[in-house]
Amino acid sequence: MKVIPLLQKEFENEGRTTRKFLKAVPEDKFDWKPHEKNRSLLQLAKHIADLESVIEVGIHKDEYDLSEKTDNSGSVESSEELIDLFDKNYKASMTALNKAGENDLLKEWTMRNGEQVIAEMNTYGIIRQTISHINHHRAQLGVYLRLLDVPLHDSYGPTADDR
Repeated sequence: MKVIPLLQKEFENEGRTTRKFLKAVPEDKFDWKPHEKNRSLLQLAKHIADLESVIEVGIHKDEYDLSEKTDNSGSVESSEELIDLFDKNYKASMTALNKAGENDLLKEWTMRNGEQVIAEMNTYGIIRQTISHINHHRAQLGVYLRLLDVPLHDSYGPTADDR
């Protein structure tokens, strides 16, 4: 059995759902936070859009060092820019996944913060973990949107807003 087609289909399905959630983010509430310790709505949405690029990083690089992380995605000032960022990152990761071979999934990969190793796994692991991480934050975004009384899109079935 080939694994890459399964990952492609999953990433495509999850990407479609994530894009719907990001499109629902109201510009006039970008600065809203449910609690002082939380990210703002825009910070969370932008983080989700940025995470879409991690699969490409996992395929093309052997490690990711958080201490060297710089925000290459620039600022997001509008809903349109948020969706553009998501689309750009999604496309780059899907392109990398489409070009990857089955053996590329076995390559060892490390996440670190300077000298501190946070995680070591193969490329398959980082792809799976990235999809899960995006889904985690998408669910968090769903809570934000619900608290703002924004109708929710379906993820894996109908929502209360579909009734």
